[in-house]
Amino acid sequence: MPGADGRIVGTFEKVHRVPFGEYVPWRGFFSHLANLSAVPLDAVPGTGTGLLPTPAARLGVLVSYEVFYSNRSRPSVRAGADLLVVPTNTSSYASSQVPTQEIAAARVQAVETGRDLVQAAPTGFSAVIDHDGTIVERSALGERSVLYATVGLRLGSTLYDRIGDVPVLVLAALALVAGWAMSRRRRPRRPRIDGGTITGASPPRVVGRPPPPDAAVIGATERRGKLSGASPPRSVEPGPHS
Repeated sequence: MPGADGRIVGTFEKVHRVPFGEYVPWRGFFSHLANLSAVPLDAVPGTGTGLLPTPAARLGVLVSYEVFYSNRSRPSVRAGADLLVVPTNTSSYASSQVPTQEIAAARVQAVETGRDLVQAAPTGFSAVIDHDGTIVERSALGERSVLYATVGLRLGSTLYDRIGDVPVLVLAALALVAGWAMSRRRRPRRPRIDGGTITGASPPRVVGRPPPPDAAVIGATERRGKLSGASPPRSVEPGPHS
């Protein structure tokens, strides 16, 4: 809700701020370049875990696009949430592309935390998803409807609730190291010149049949004769008095 200074104060610590969507950085500067009336107030993060206790259940709240962040539901589940809820509004997107992606992200959140999830959207997809990621009910896009489903209030914690993204980060680092090592092994070695001798270089390959040794000597003699200006040797027939 709006605070004393006119800013919207988030209730939960996990509320993010979207630049130019929920807050405008350097508002005084950009107000001279564009009309900022669509974002009249700036949202700031809150200080809670995202847990919302109610008479019906302890809810873990993911506001709108927070469902796309893998670790947004962990604080509320670790604080005791037994059901996840996602209030959202995708009125900025006329097609089903982004609402469909939001449903997919909600399914991932349900599986990660082992909690059922309820998403309510006035313009996007409203849905009920169980802890296995199965869509139990889903509304049509842009149609007024009411969904009826039974959800479970679940306790306990999954492996992801306990350790988060650590395994994924470790596997990603190992994959990078393995790729670097393989690229080093496949890289050809450069020949090294040691005392006038090239070490590590492959011997030259002879293409075709090599000329006979006599032909090489005669060719060399003819080339030397041309370079020095000498005439080629003449053969002399032996005379009768030889």
